[in-house]
Formats: sequence, structure tokens, C-alpha cells
Amino acid sequence: MRATRWVLLSVVVGLCCLSVAPALASDARLEALSVQREYVEDYFNFRTFPTVVARYQNLVQVGLGSRDSDGDFLDDMSVGVIGAGDGTSYGVFALYLNEVNRDGVEQQQLDLTWAKAFSTTTIGATVVYTNSEIKDNTGDKQTPINSSPGDLDNANANFFGLNAGVKIDMSGNSMLEIAAGIGFYGWDDTLSGVGRLEDDGKVSYLVSARIFSEITNRTTLVPLLKYQKMDLTSKPVGTATSEEYSRTMINLGVALHYEVNGNDLLILGLSVDNIKDKDGTEEMSVWSTPNLFAALEFDIYSWLTARAGVTKGFENTNIKDTAATTGNELDIKASEYRFGLGMGLHFDHFDVDATVDPEALFTGSYFLSGESSQPLTRITATYYF
Repeated sequence: MRATRWVLLSVVVGLCCLSVAPALASDARLEALSVQREYVEDYFNFRTFPTVVARYQNLVQVGLGSRDSDGDFLDDMSVGVIGAGDGTSYGVFALYLNEVNRDGVEQQQLDLTWAKAFSTTTIGATVVYTNSEIKDNTGDKQTPINSSPGDLDNANANFFGLNAGVKIDMSGNSMLEIAAGIGFYGWDDTLSGVGRLEDDGKVSYLVSARIFSEITNRTTLVPLLKYQKMDLTSKPVGTATSEEYSRTMINLGVALHYEVNGNDLLILGLSVDNIKDKDGTEEMSVWSTPNLFAALEFDIYSWLTARAGVTKGFENTNIKDTAATTGNELDIKASEYRFGLGMGLHFDHFDVDATVDPEALFTGSYFLSGESSQPLTRITATYYF
């Protein structure tokens, strides 16, 4: 089952594991386009590139719902504000309050971002923080509550991350955007008795860069490089012996943005992605070579936008047990197809974006067929002021 989950995860490696989160749009827009998010210009990418918020200001956003890589509905929620007064000199701030489901446990997360634009350069920084703890009268505690250390798929751990970035304006309407950050996952468990574990203090980190290079007034190239490591290495409480649990991800690719019929957007691209997982004595490497993706966003009416996208990945997976004396090893070749569909409704200063579940279009959901598929997988409402 772990191998299957990793193969399915390989086409979504661009999702940010740490924050070290153009046309105004939303998280639902990015999900509907079904391509790696950093290839698209959107304010929700501030979790990777904090300088993004300087290009968008004075909005309030509420987001509901998402699905994980196995298709399970998670009920993630967020409320955020990006704001700066006219003529101010202190920059733009983004504050997001999130409730995120991890391994069946709800975690509250805070995202705080600041960015300021100068003549040809923008700088920015993001802080991410989540923390929970339960403690008894003897001083024994569990942080976070119901912790599951070493679970790379559902990292239910306390977290602190800091990400800083810079955007440099180049000739024409082109720009270079770079960000780097560090993060710390933490937990300890003195309530569980025998076999208690705590984090080993390892550092997680992220480095990312992209260019929006305008070739013509209708065509833009977007090369992207992203490298990140998520480290959940743990050890028994009170010992120096640790067991490594880590995930390393590399994304390298390019997207072509083309304006169709004036304001409609066509995105075409390819990437080479890699995930390396160290899970105790098991090592796994998944190469997606290549991922091909395409997306289209177009206005049906002035008040209605349609979106669709697809990613096709060709994967090579290698799994081996480093503790096996017989050299136990497994190679898997597979492919993955991911499809997105969505829409946006526009009412003056108010937008509602939604990601549509394609299965619901055929079943009619519960009311028509008795099927329990969700008609919408994410809804985001944004008010501009």
C-alpha cells in the first residue's frame, strides 16, 4: 500500500510540505487547473514565494474542502486576509488561519507573510506555525496531541517554518522569483510509556526559483526549479540512537502560457520530478520522466469562468530494504493520470471559485443516483476591497 500511495503522489510533488502556501483567483482555481501550482501566477502561491502578496492586496478569502492523494475528503478550512492601505510604506501583509486534517487529527496552523515592492525588486518573508500539547499533573506530555512521528504521508507534528524570497523585475514584463526557507518538525511523547519517541531536531528546508519570461505579448515561458526536504527523523526518548524518516523532492520543468482569444489562458508544459523516501530501513525513489500537463481557463460570460486541466506522469519506482541481507529490491513502472475541472463566478467585488468532482457529473450525486460522491471538492470565496 505504501508503494501505491507514493506512485500516486509523484505527480503532485509540487505541493508545498513547508513554507520555508495576473488574474486574481484562488486555491480552488489552482486545484481545477490540475498542474503544479508554481507554474501559475496566483496569490495563493505565497506559501512558496512570499513576494507574491505584494502583487495582490486588499482581499479576504474563505476556503473550504479538499481531497488528499487517496481521494478522501478532508474538510480543510482556511480564512485569510491580504491587505495594505493605499499610499502606505510598510508593505503588504497576508494573514491566514487554517484548520488542516492530518491523519484524522485537526491541526490549527497560522501563516503570516509580509512583502514590500521597490522600484525593480520585491522582498518578502513567511512564518508558519502550528502547535498543540497535552500535559498531565506529573509533567508528562504529548506534543502534538495524538502524534504520529515518522508518518511521511500525514505529518502530524508541531511545526515552525521561515521562508524568505526576492523578486527581480527584468526587461519587458519578465521577472525572476527566488525563495528559500527552513522548517522544524517537532514532537515528544512521554505519556505513552514503553517505546516513546521524540524528534531528533533535524532541519527541513526548501529552495525554489521560477522565471516568467515574456516572449511575445501573448506568450510567456515559465521555467521552474524546486528542491525540498522534509525530515521527520525520530529517536526513543532519552537515547542518542535515531531512525531516519525523510522525504526529498525535486521538481524541474517548464510551462508555456499562451493567451487565447484575448484573455483566455492556455498552459502547456512538461517536468521531470523525483521523490526519495527514507522510511527506517526502506528506501524508495520515484522518478516521473516526464510529467506532461495542459490546462485551459476561459470566460464563458463576463460573470462565469470555466477551467480544466490534466497531468500525465510516466513513473519509475525503485524500492529496497537496506536491512535485508538478500538485497531485497523491487522496480515498478506505472503511469498516472490526474484531471481537474472547475468554475468561477464573478459578482462585482466578490468571486466564488469551485473545483468540480468529475464523477458527480456522471452520477448526478446522491440526489439522482444514490452515489455518495461529492459534487464539489473545494470552494473558495474571495471579496476584494
